[in-house]
Amino acid sequence: MPTETVRLVDGFGAGSISGETLGQPETTRTEWEFEDDAQGWQSGPGVADLTVRDGVLQGRTTGKAALLHVERTSEVAPDDPVHSIEVRGRVSAGSKIAVRFQSEITPGLPKAQRGVGTPGWGGTLDIEPSDTMQTWKIDPPVFSSPTAAGARHVILRPSDAEGAEFEIESVRVVFESEHLAKLESGRGWHGLANIFHDSLLLRAGEQASFQVVVPRAARLELELGTPGAEPVSFRVDLSSDNESMRLVARTLTTPHRWERISEDLSRWEGRSVTLSLSIAPDRPGALGFFANPTLRPRHANDDARPQGVILFLGDTLRRHHLDAYGYPRETAPQLTRLAREGAIFLDPIAQGSWTKVSTPSIFTGLYQSSHGVKGFDDRLSAQATTLAEIFREAGYATLAYSSVPFTGRFSNMHQGYETLHESQSVRSDIGGPDVKTARAYVDRLLAWLDDHPDTPFFVFLQAMDPHDPFEPRSPWDTTWADPARRQTHVDEVERARSHIAHGFMRGRGMANPEELRAAGIDPEPHYTTHRDWYDGSIRGMDAELARVVERLEELGIADDVLIVFTSDHGEEFGEHGEIFHGQSLYAEMIEVPLVFKGPGVPAGVRVDATVEAVDILPTVLELAELAAPDVVQGRSLVPALRGEALERQPAFAEKWVRDKEDLTVRRQGVESFAVVDERWKLIHNTKRLDGVPEFELYDRFADPNESNNLAEANPGELARLRGELDAWRQRVGKVAYDAGADGAGATADELEQLRALGYVE
Repeated sequence: MPTETVRLVDGFGAGSISGETLGQPETTRTEWEFEDDAQGWQSGPGVADLTVRDGVLQGRTTGKAALLHVERTSEVAPDDPVHSIEVRGRVSAGSKIAVRFQSEITPGLPKAQRGVGTPGWGGTLDIEPSDTMQTWKIDPPVFSSPTAAGARHVILRPSDAEGAEFEIESVRVVFESEHLAKLESGRGWHGLANIFHDSLLLRAGEQASFQVVVPRAARLELELGTPGAEPVSFRVDLSSDNESMRLVARTLTTPHRWERISEDLSRWEGRSVTLSLSIAPDRPGALGFFANPTLRPRHANDDARPQGVILFLGDTLRRHHLDAYGYPRETAPQLTRLAREGAIFLDPIAQGSWTKVSTPSIFTGLYQSSHGVKGFDDRLSAQATTLAEIFREAGYATLAYSSVPFTGRFSNMHQGYETLHESQSVRSDIGGPDVKTARAYVDRLLAWLDDHPDTPFFVFLQAMDPHDPFEPRSPWDTTWADPARRQTHVDEVERARSHIAHGFMRGRGMANPEELRAAGIDPEPHYTTHRDWYDGSIRGMDAELARVVERLEELGIADDVLIVFTSDHGEEFGEHGEIFHGQSLYAEMIEVPLVFKGPGVPAGVRVDATVEAVDILPTVLELAELAAPDVVQGRSLVPALRGEALERQPAFAEKWVRDKEDLTVRRQGVESFAVVDERWKLIHNTKRLDGVPEFELYDRFADPNESNNLAEANPGELARLRGELDAWRQRVGKVAYDAGADGAGATADELEQLRALGYVE
């Protein structure tokens, strides 16, 4: 299998770049200094006595949601992203400063006020009161970063304390063009149009040279891009002992777009050559990115291992709505076909009930207690080894299509990928983020497969289609839903909105049964429309999965590609008094699908045993004959694929209290741990709200909806499972990575999508 792949970025060192930079690009500096006036800054809500004195903008907060506002007037390219903001000042009280951008402002800043202090409101930085001036730099890990077009208005929260006195000496917004102009040439993680690559940044007059041995039947593959509006000429030259030639001469005139290059190097197979990458000196100050410059050997799959792996994740997909699991509607015929031609696991358990905390378990084989991603602001530690990193190390091309910031840079989940398509690279027809992502991402994947039919690869594709808002695209919007009821449903959402206690859900118009009844609405027909649309969205996603299988067959590699289909969590439609996800560990939250089809997977396998999402990593790696990391808490399911009985082993799930939430409603203040031992399930609610029992015990065979708590009636089973759960918590607690290390935060566009999905206000 692929071991000869040569990535030039891996060979980059201090001496790789030669030549002399020909000038620096001109950039616009956006800064406010208060020498004699307020420079356009105005008081918003919660700010009093705003004035300028001795070159300092000063005032006092009268509430915790105190805001200042200015409209930016400097001329910056509209598609130039914000890189960071620097504030020099001091405060007498408080612990945080925050900044937010908006493209437009209404009087009184009502939009900006919503959700002040909640996760995702804006870029936030911890500060300390002081008598002296300090410089606060809010960088991407904690900062929202739109393009210049979306950063017309700057909103500053100088302190989170009421009655704090503040003084501000200067405010500076640093745009990406200004940042790149000062950035040292070399290797970095660079994005254009929210598609990111492991890249080399070079400037006009510079050259990066690499001496390599050309692998068998290799191609040179890379993508080129520039953030500037002026044309940039890229060059790639090859030289050996007795010849030299120019492989690539390409001028880009469109900024913020990647252009793919592929050159056949088979005539130099086995020879030592020097590859030189450069930006032509035809425009001083020009800069560009050489993304993923890689020598990839062509691969003839002549063994039992997969040439490629596609991990297809249907977000928010409970298995109870799939015909492969007995659902009466044919919501996913392609998935049913894959299950018939491969293996279906009938009782998989997700390790969490929302995307942020669940997907790291899939990619590391670790529980939340160990990988450390338990809440909104947590990021996967670089110490953890991901599935993508293992495949990259083995020479595979690694590619990710992320449909929500939780599976991208915001969570440090880009570890190991050569290329990452962030969620904001997919836009809807009416503007804003598109939450029905399967079609757009499958389009991109098919184009990539067409160019790489003989390339070993690992692809992660997250389809957001089943997620709220549930209404699917045509024609799936009327597959099961009555079109005559659509307007009635929309009207009911608006009627119920004022009765919804939880701010996130109020913004989404998602009322629980109690709130619907308070608005005079019958919950059952209301939720029926939700479920009908949900099923239609699943069917639409399944149609895109069918296109992937079809293209693999057209390329002649269907039998060489392992497809793994699963989900990160499910969705509740009022079964336990709520809607949405993340609030509990009931069946509708953590019972997900799991299907394998491909090399090493016999047809017609059906596995009844309870398995877990943490089992996916070791199973895929064994099928690929790659070694698992030293620390993995899941087990390989390959024995079950071979017809062997799996040893009975309980499954576990966790729900930690999410920081900075309203913990009094929607069960957000409940902290729970669950153990599933085939027939029996125990939920231990270690932190509770009124009316929530400490223990919930369910007979899953007799009561699959988990509506009859048997904790008091069956103390023996309760004691046994509590012992299992306590022992597991002690065991996994011995491995704990530092969540929050080595991460990158959400941009404003990413936060826009999180708001659209109901995760932040």
